[in-house]
Amino acid sequence: MAESFVPQETTVICTMMTNGTPQKLGITRTPHTFHLAKGQPLLNIYDKKLSGPFGCKNPAKFWGGLQALCLGIALAAAVVLTGGATLVVIVAACAIGVVSGAVGMYKMAHDCDIIGTAEWKNAHNMVRIDQGNALLNGSYINCSKGGLINIIMDPVIALDAAEQISDNNTKEVLAQMGSMFLIGGISVATAAVAGTASAVISATVAMGMYAPGEWMGEQASNPVVGNLEANASADIATTVATKGSSGVIRDLGVGVTENIANNSIQNITKGAAQYGVGVATESVEMSLEGAVRYTIGKNRFNFSMDKTGVGGLIANIVIGSASDYYEATLAEKTEKDSDRFNKADRNNGINVMAKLN
Repeated sequence: MAESFVPQETTVICTMMTNGTPQKLGITRTPHTFHLAKGQPLLNIYDKKLSGPFGCKNPAKFWGGLQALCLGIALAAAVVLTGGATLVVIVAACAIGVVSGAVGMYKMAHDCDIIGTAEWKNAHNMVRIDQGNALLNGSYINCSKGGLINIIMDPVIALDAAEQISDNNTKEVLAQMGSMFLIGGISVATAAVAGTASAVISATVAMGMYAPGEWMGEQASNPVVGNLEANASADIATTVATKGSSGVIRDLGVGVTENIANNSIQNITKGAAQYGVGVATESVEMSLEGAVRYTIGKNRFNFSMDKTGVGGLIANIVIGSASDYYEATLAEKTEKDSDRFNKADRNNGINVMAKLN
């Protein structure tokens, strides 16, 4: 088996890219070994310069989602709230939204800088070019941001790969932003039924719990479970804000006592499991039944004291979990697409091939 050596300006793609255009590899060192036909130096493991950023998906999803959440909160507040609190919520949400958009754009442009500290894998273990192991067509980088950077020798295949992968990732970003916009609006609108103060607290908690909620969703193997965990943590945070820490302890004690009679913990766990199976099997009926069971169990456990928010909570669970499932499906498709394009490019390269053991 043989693989091609890699000259400068060879195209590369990343599984986290959103810009739709493959980038080119370059060097910052003084080269001594060239491919004469192309007039370009051959690359080694120290060469990681990119012609431009890939437009990383992860910051686009995180900061774009926060921006959309704040927009949803601001619009809902403008519609359903009155008085001075309305202006406070709108100004705060807009301010956070503007900052999130600016940070997201900066991170998308600069997160690719991190590959300077990453390492090329699957380089030639014997042939060295200018004091470094030679790069091969099958070499790749596992980026600490979560992406896989692959060398694609054929620029036509590279362009097709970049367009397909970027389309998948852009759909993920839009799904995240759309779901967060709806969740932000629903959270404020349903809380407003209990009064302006509850709506303000709900908006504050929604913005404050966004980052830890996203982290929990990423850590969970099942995106539905992650979404349920995030909702539960937000409910506890809301109770802390509205009732004080002593109120939470009292409610927890009452909830444990009541659980002996009403089996609310079983409803919570069974509802979460049932909803997860419903989403996985695309059964809307099972998903809704599981969401209702989870919500009833959690409310009877006295973590969420506002019964008027039950409908909003169910809606947010359905929206968030459905979006997470859709995003996970797209991420899986991206991995398969990347592998498919790599296989299609496997035998391409320059006329200088490296024999592998």
